[in-house]
Amino acid sequence: MGKKSLTKSTTKKKAAPKKKTTAKKAAVKTAPKKKAAVKAQAAPKKTPAKKKAATKKPTLTTLLKKDFGSWAPENIFAVLPDEDYLNNFTAPPMIEEKDKTKTKALKTLLAKQFDLNTVEKPAKEKKAAPKKTNPAAKKKATPAKKKALSIPELLKVKFDTWQPEEMYVAKTDDEFQKGFTAPPAIEIADKDEADRIKALLATTFDMSVIETLGAEALEKAKAVKEAEEKAKAEKAKAEAEAKAKAEKEAAEKAKAEAEAKAKAEKEAADKAKAVKEAEEKAKAEKAKAEEAKRKAEKTSKPPAPPVMPTVSAPTEPPMNSALKMLIALVGGFFGLLIIASAMNTNNYYLKSADNAVEIWQGKFSPTGEKLVMSVPGAVINEPIKSVYAKKEALVPAFDYYIGKAEALSKVRGVLDFDSIKSNLYKAIKFAPTMHYKKEAKTRLNQINFKFLVYKADVAAGKNTVEGCEAALKNLLKATPLGTDKAQKELLNIKTVKINKTIAVLKAKIKALQPAATTDKHAIDKTAPKKTSQ
Repeated sequence: MGKKSLTKSTTKKKAAPKKKTTAKKAAVKTAPKKKAAVKAQAAPKKTPAKKKAATKKPTLTTLLKKDFGSWAPENIFAVLPDEDYLNNFTAPPMIEEKDKTKTKALKTLLAKQFDLNTVEKPAKEKKAAPKKTNPAAKKKATPAKKKALSIPELLKVKFDTWQPEEMYVAKTDDEFQKGFTAPPAIEIADKDEADRIKALLATTFDMSVIETLGAEALEKAKAVKEAEEKAKAEKAKAEAEAKAKAEKEAAEKAKAEAEAKAKAEKEAADKAKAVKEAEEKAKAEKAKAEEAKRKAEKTSKPPAPPVMPTVSAPTEPPMNSALKMLIALVGGFFGLLIIASAMNTNNYYLKSADNAVEIWQGKFSPTGEKLVMSVPGAVINEPIKSVYAKKEALVPAFDYYIGKAEALSKVRGVLDFDSIKSNLYKAIKFAPTMHYKKEAKTRLNQINFKFLVYKADVAAGKNTVEGCEAALKNLLKATPLGTDKAQKELLNIKTVKINKTIAVLKAKIKALQPAATTDKHAIDKTAPKKTSQ
């Protein structure tokens, strides 16, 4: 076997230089072509007028051969280790053998070491008793002794790969082959559709036509893209114009309202001034009439003893009907403003942003809106409305915080209870109806139940009386939150277990105290006996 491998290696080495000679001959043969190329370059040619090089569009074949690189994610997914499996992992036995003698033999064989520099000599066989034979025949029968190979020579020897005497051939199942039928190429019940697919599969394509079609498709796609960009620009322009128009109308409306308010205030002030002047004039006429009456009484009758005048409470002047109407109009206007503002707060709007949905709410004013929240990853459901009710608009925000809480509660290991509770409180805040709020509250109660049970387990794990008592308090707090039957059973099992642990710990403490006192008394009793002896 060694000789065969050596002959193979030498034949390979001899065959190698032939390639070099053939390469050299090919180079020699191709040399004259280079000279011809040089001559062709040297020959003067009439240089035509330079034309502007037109940029060639890439063909379909070049586009298909182009390498755009492979996509790779920013964060490579890594599988989290199974901590329970790692904690309970034990290495398998090195030798799975029940017989002790066999295992011992295998271990000694595995522990055995070999030194390649030294070769063990074969044990000498005992020579048999010489037989009387012809010495000439003996010389002919004894073969020539072969020289033993050294270790470096043995290492260089090449051995052929092992092959089986008979190659394995899988036996065919004759019964299966007899009943075998090939499945249909197209499994469609509709015959027309199957015929159409067959005709489509049988069609041939001309690559030159495809290249022209690819160029046309690129031009068409470019035209479509330009049209889309133009439409987007026109849409943005129209939106900007509509926004400017709406702002202008709002400014004009506010200006008209301010002018109407100023005019109404001016009319009210003029009417109040006229009423005041009329009252003053009436007071002056009344005083003049009283003075004339007093003079007439003085001339006709002797002076009577002075009588103290009775001071009456000043009466308010009668209000004019026009003033009343004006006050009613102003009050009605402000009432309508308040009603419109309150109604605007019930209006909600959903707007799509960059991979998010923005929830807007109307301000406490006739017009205007404010941003409530931007929900990432949300989508506006069809059909899209101009105005939404509260129970429709706040659903994306509620679903977002509920989803975050669920994702955090499914994490392996110790849960982040604070983050889960925070998300559930936000979900309750954005709950559109009482049904949604009740659902979020039940989830919050379940998280609080898990948190209290976890605290109880941690406290009981200390294996002290104080820790077990704290665990019982946490389980007592979790009792009203555990509405499910399984939760109640869990609380009962944990309570019984912790009570047993407390009883055992207290018994140990009680057992240790008297033992210490008895040991002291025993030492005191034994001490004098030793001295007496």
